[in-house]
Amino acid sequence: LESNREYECAAWHLRRCLELANPAASIVHKAYAMLTQCSIHQGDWEEALEINERGRELYPDDAELLFQAGQLYQMFGRVAEARIALERLVSGSDGPNYRSAR
Repeated sequence: LESNREYECAAWHLRRCLELANPAASIVHKAYAMLTQCSIHQGDWEEALEINERGRELYPDDAELLFQAGQLYQMFGRVAEARIALERLVSGSDGPNYRSAR
């Protein structure tokens, strides 16, 4: 995506996906991660962290969300929380969404 407008459009569609999808659907964890990225690329770091935290409430062991959380917490100077997220990530306890890709 090249322009801020494209990120806005993508974010709208991702939010709509999250509104309509069953939280157990395999696409939901990825939609949270992609929506987090949209907010990052738009420079809205606080919104990115809020979206990421909502995603991790549903998918606490999602590898991509944990990686993003580590980066975001570090950016906000929340080093202890960054460490917890990244330690959880490297513990390898991700859910079945990633196991099928191995």
